[in-house]
Amino acid sequence: DEKGFFTIKPFPSERIIRVRHYNSKHQLAAEVEGKTAEEIYNTICREKLVSSLPHAAYLGSELQKAEIAMKKGLPYVQDEPLEA
Repeated sequence: DEKGFFTIKPFPSERIIRVRHYNSKHQLAAEVEGKTAEEIYNTICREKLVSSLPHAAYLGSELQKAEIAMKKGLPYVQDEPLEA
């Protein structure tokens, strides 16, 4: 995405997911946190941090995966499948 990339990290003890957005120069541009994938995704879209539909779809999928991992006590690694 021309607007940059995201890192996603669940914090189960706090029951939140933190997302960092880095611009195309690899500089931290924004941080978003929330309790659900939908809440975070909506904030990212509202703030116009993503410009590509494929990137938005990928982001939604990864956020959902992070939320499931957090709820089920599974390890989450971005871009890797969930493993029980």
